[in-house]
Amino acid sequence: MTRAFVIIVAIFICASLVNAQQSTIPLAPWRLLSYNGNLNANGTYYKSFFEQAGEQNYGYQYSVGGFISTQSYVYHPNLLTLTVSGGYQPQFGEVVSSQVPDYVTGLSLLQYSINANFFKTFDYKVNAYYNYVKKNSVNLFFDRDITEKKWGANITYDKDYKIKTHFEHNNTNDYDNLTDRELLLSNTFLRGSMIKSFFKKDRNELSFNFERTASESFNLFKNSTDLFYANYNNLLYLNKKQSIPLNSSVIFSDQKGTFNMKNIGFNENLILPIAKKLNFTTGFGMRKTERESQLTKEQNLKGNLSYGIYNSLQNNLNVSYNNVDQVNNYNLENKSIAFSTAYGKKIPSLKGNLRIHYSYEYQDQNRTNEESSFTIFNEEHVLQDGTIVLLNSSNAIIESVVVKDITGTIIYQENFDYILIQRGINIEIQRLVGSTILNNTAVLIDYNTLQNASYDFSGKGNEFGTALQIFDNLLLLEYKYAKKNYIINSGNENELGLNNFIFNSYGAHLNYNIYRGGVVYEDNASTVLPYKLWRYYFNASKSFSRKMRINFDARIDDYTKYFNEGDSNKLSTLSSDIAYNINYRTRLVFNVSYAEQKGDLQNYQLISGRGEIRKIINQLEFSLSVKYFNRKVPNLVGSSNFLGVNFRIQRNF
Repeated sequence: MTRAFVIIVAIFICASLVNAQQSTIPLAPWRLLSYNGNLNANGTYYKSFFEQAGEQNYGYQYSVGGFISTQSYVYHPNLLTLTVSGGYQPQFGEVVSSQVPDYVTGLSLLQYSINANFFKTFDYKVNAYYNYVKKNSVNLFFDRDITEKKWGANITYDKDYKIKTHFEHNNTNDYDNLTDRELLLSNTFLRGSMIKSFFKKDRNELSFNFERTASESFNLFKNSTDLFYANYNNLLYLNKKQSIPLNSSVIFSDQKGTFNMKNIGFNENLILPIAKKLNFTTGFGMRKTERESQLTKEQNLKGNLSYGIYNSLQNNLNVSYNNVDQVNNYNLENKSIAFSTAYGKKIPSLKGNLRIHYSYEYQDQNRTNEESSFTIFNEEHVLQDGTIVLLNSSNAIIESVVVKDITGTIIYQENFDYILIQRGINIEIQRLVGSTILNNTAVLIDYNTLQNASYDFSGKGNEFGTALQIFDNLLLLEYKYAKKNYIINSGNENELGLNNFIFNSYGAHLNYNIYRGGVVYEDNASTVLPYKLWRYYFNASKSFSRKMRINFDARIDDYTKYFNEGDSNKLSTLSSDIAYNINYRTRLVFNVSYAEQKGDLQNYQLISGRGEIRKIINQLEFSLSVKYFNRKVPNLVGSSNFLGVNFRIQRNF
């Protein structure tokens, strides 16, 4: 019996089973169900000026492309359904690095994908796919050719056992035309999970992951990592009412390659109802981590007692203990106890409600070690305009800071993408507007820091807050107070970086019809992060039937004290969007925005605007748009402006 014969018999049996389930659909070796796509052409003319380089550029771009997507089946839809799509969008013309902040131009895009679904109505299902993307990406700082190839399969079974498996292989080739550097990335993984309940009161889940990741840049570096991860989770109810759940989990991971690390641990969590609205929750966990030559052992113990009086008063008591022992390096012990209460009351006469909360916490921490330096890898932060971001560890060595994108493959440039400011024993990081770091983007940061010698301290803090909402959310008044003090029993106070603070915040918010606005004042008398802030905001949004929609936003963050007395930082933003439908086939869209920052370290002004008209005639779509911006950053990169006009025509089918 040949292999081909076995395959033909297997396909025939599967096809017979499929046909037996649903015989009303016609059988066919291959049948096209649907297709859709478009053909398009567009062109852009622009003018840009970059003051620092003294460059004035004129350029144009044009492209002709299309996209198509089809859905079909082989023999029967329940046997094999195929979704095949592809597109090609080459662009030509003189391309000059764009000066538009937070903007990337993608050029010459080629893509196609195949997705196959088997046995759609069976308990077991198979999905296989292949994706190919080739593109050229250009922005202010790079010109890169990127090729991505990805293929894989999913298999699921949903009956007695719920089983899922996923295999995928991904290759990325990133070539920088400006530096002739080539970056090769590959990732292969096999992931799976199985869920099973053996009786009515339990749930068991086993999951695993085999993964290999490699990156290589010729004559620069070559990294590879093999990872195995497994997790078993068991949920068991200890009574018939299923009100006492015991959750247990065990994890194991082993990573080998450029970085070697092994991790094993377990956790136990129990919820125990004691009386009506009185619950006790407890948890215990242990973990052992081996990384290179370092062995770390960690223990956690926590308990929570919660009690509710009617629906208006909720009380919580929390106790926790944590111990981290890094063998031959340090031992850290942390204990804390906290109490919180929250009260809520409706006020029918004012059509509103009152909320009050209070909390108290006591903490005791001690650490024994020798003073030494160590490196922190991949500390994640989100850089957002107007928000203060400090590195987590004090005593960081500013010259050692390396900032990367979230994948760890792109290294940003100091004083071009971001700036670092020494704040005593802490370091602040700010993104620069117009850099390759987009606003509200996560980054990874590596740096060296000096860890403190042995110390012992205790801290206590409390927080109080109240909010009054009246007249069906027309007006909201709020106040918040927080205070924390530390007592140092041993150790160097100047090196610990403890945050003693008294914080006060007042706010008033108005919500009337289409208008929303408010003012907030914050005073943070802190030894680490002192500031005084006035924040004002206003928003108006209105739709006029289906014809027009208008939105207006304004916000000012005014730091009258920014770390030091006399230092200030003020960020102002204004934006307006208007959309007008002349008829159901013609639409106008306008956007205008203004942003300004004035401070002792960073100043800029940014004006931008965009207008577009779209027209649909039968299956044809036309659009004409104009984009303008002007940016001034006197301290660092001077000013630049951009004016572009784009026309696009598209035929849908």
